[in-house]
Amino acid sequence: MFSTFKLRKWIWITLVTLGTLGLLAAAERQHANRRCRGLNITVDEGQSAHRFVSPDDVKQLITNTGTEPLVNTRLDRLDLKMLEARVKSEGLVKECQIGVDLSGNLNIAVTQHQPIARLIERQGVRNDADGYLNAEGQILPTSEHYTARVLLISGVYFDKVTSLTAPRYAPLMKFINYVVNDPFWRAQVAQIQVERDGAITLFPQVGSHRIEFGPPDEPEAKFLKLKLFYKQILAARGWDAYKRVSVRYRNQIVCEPAQQVE
Repeated sequence: MFSTFKLRKWIWITLVTLGTLGLLAAAERQHANRRCRGLNITVDEGQSAHRFVSPDDVKQLITNTGTEPLVNTRLDRLDLKMLEARVKSEGLVKECQIGVDLSGNLNIAVTQHQPIARLIERQGVRNDADGYLNAEGQILPTSEHYTARVLLISGVYFDKVTSLTAPRYAPLMKFINYVVNDPFWRAQVAQIQVERDGAITLFPQVGSHRIEFGPPDEPEAKFLKLKLFYKQILAARGWDAYKRVSVRYRNQIVCEPAQQVE
């Protein structure tokens, strides 16, 4: 009796195991034969601050300008990592993640780089091209169909510079990020000019004066002096009362009047 029961038990286990393996094999075959049903593309989770890259641009990149249609292609023949790399070859794309949902759609999530400034009038760079700058110091390409309204940066300091990520550029990047992240100075400063020795001159949105900042050290202290100057002196004398303001030296503000009094 015991032997017959044990035999039936093993037969049952064997049948269940074979059935399970059969189902898995069938599911695997079905999965292998699944085809791409469509592309779901989102850029910056649908909340883009800038429009450098559109879903149509991503579609062009991922299909190699339409020469490699993905819809109806078997999913097991798609190299998702290669497709992600193709999208990230666009210099304004920071990240790309591609996955497949249960319906067979490719879900493509793209994150753009976020520029904080634009480098202009660079010399000695290939094509003398302008470029955007992000908070980490990477220099990004411009877009043919979109221009971001960001701080302008110029000067011979940037000639032949292809990146500002090295440690020696850290003080300058700290300075630029300070301007961009401070609401008052972000609204007031229109352009930053950097000389070959690293000395900085600011050109404001309002007023005809220029601000000689000197090297980008101690930005908090220098900007505090400038804010006092703006609120206490310019507010009383007028925005065009001076043509030059210097905070280059510690504990000093040097102001040159727009018109010399005889």
